[in-house]
Amino acid sequence: MSASKLEIKGFNAGYLLQKHLPILAEMLRASLANSDNDFATAFVAGSNEMQQEQRRGKSLSQLRDSAKSVGRADERNKDKEIDR
Repeated sequence: MSASKLEIKGFNAGYLLQKHLPILAEMLRASLANSDNDFATAFVAGSNEMQQEQRRGKSLSQLRDSAKSVGRADERNKDKEIDR
């Protein structure tokens, strides 16, 4: 198997394990972190990529939630008059 195919398989394995079995992926990533093997290096990269995507997804959902709560406050105060 060529190095590029091996790297692709490693990246995909790391990505999918991080997505579906994150505890196992973390254990494997810790043991493979210092390896010179192409598969192991790609596995760690795939796992890292999925972690970054999960963090981005969480921060986006938090932004959406905060925007919704601001919108609700505006709706509640829409009909109130301001006394000046």
